[in-house]
Amino acid sequence: MDLNSLCIEPRLRTSWEAVDLGFKLARQWYWQLLVIWFLPFFLVCCCATLIFHDDLILAYFAVWWFKPIYDRAPLFFISRALFDAAPTVADVFKQSRTVFAFDWFAAITWRRFSFTRSYDLPITLLERLTGDSRTKRLRVLHHKGSGVAVALGLVCLIFESCVAWGCVTLVALLIPQQVDLNIVNGITAGSTNFEWSVLVLYFMAAALIAPLYVCAGFMLYINRRVELEAWDVEIQFRKLAQKVSHSTQSEGILKPDSASGNSARPLLLALAVPLLGLILSVQPGAKLHAETTSDEPITSPVTTPQEAKQQIQSVLEGEAFNQQQVVKKWRLKSSSADETSLWDKFLEWLKDLFKTDDKQDDKDIELDGFKWLATTIEILLWLGFALVVVWIIYRYRHNLKNLLLNTRLPQPETN
Repeated sequence: MDLNSLCIEPRLRTSWEAVDLGFKLARQWYWQLLVIWFLPFFLVCCCATLIFHDDLILAYFAVWWFKPIYDRAPLFFISRALFDAAPTVADVFKQSRTVFAFDWFAAITWRRFSFTRSYDLPITLLERLTGDSRTKRLRVLHHKGSGVAVALGLVCLIFESCVAWGCVTLVALLIPQQVDLNIVNGITAGSTNFEWSVLVLYFMAAALIAPLYVCAGFMLYINRRVELEAWDVEIQFRKLAQKVSHSTQSEGILKPDSASGNSARPLLLALAVPLLGLILSVQPGAKLHAETTSDEPITSPVTTPQEAKQQIQSVLEGEAFNQQQVVKKWRLKSSSADETSLWDKFLEWLKDLFKTDDKQDDKDIELDGFKWLATTIEILLWLGFALVVVWIIYRYRHNLKNLLLNTRLPQPETN
């Protein structure tokens, strides 16, 4: 790791500044990061579809569960690119055993729901720490920046949802009014085609947000290391040492000749005086030429109101105020009842694509769908509440232990 080849300025930054710098790095190498993230995702998606081809929900769950594995290849790429050694996509996947195989089981089991995954991943992948050494390293790094890492994960999750449902809404807005298609019925009635469309849009949104998430977490990690290891001070000392060594080497080789410098001054003055006179002599001529070759029309002064009125009328009748513009736009052609146009065939195909097989009424379908959605939200809320309680107990376990010990200690007897 050569600190002199860093692509950023190593200095103390706040955690949110580090996140912003990570977003900037992600924009610089966005397409490479997107391709590197998408290839393992596509492989897992194909395997899950072949295995769970009868149950779309299980296939989606399997693809979603392996999301921590997809983030490893972009992190490997950006860690090299930060030190001006950006690898190619082929070079990244040549190191696939190093990138994907190390400590993979823990990443998809007890660390799967880590809120600081993007912040902790460099410790696993780059420093390659496990066990107690990894725990001690995490304890040092989490003194600062862990809260921002949690907020980063929540914000990226919200962005994924907004992009996915925004795409669904955009498709719904682009459907013509001639197609009798209800998006709510498609969501709640369990249409296979519609479920596939929603899942594809969601994973597209996840792929778009993933480079930003990985780079922002990596820059939080780099910012913490700059603070702990004083990279900025070390680089300044290295530059100072190089400057001192260069100056000591040049003192024995280069010696200024004061006599030759003094003798060259009259020659420079003798050359400067004729050039100055030539410049001063050229400028008035150029100015006069610019004044005489001006293309601006010369208008005669207006003396009476009638002349002013005639001049205004002539200006209004000119080409500048009488321009015509042809505007073209698309509209549906009126077709006869006997023949069916290609557009009508497309609308019928689109209508049949999202057609549901359920024969219930629309109101019953909507109510059943919303009941299922309300039950899911209720389960998630209770699960979140349980996780918060467990986290509070774990976070303040030492305080609770001391509190219990203090209550059990016998009080000293006093006479």
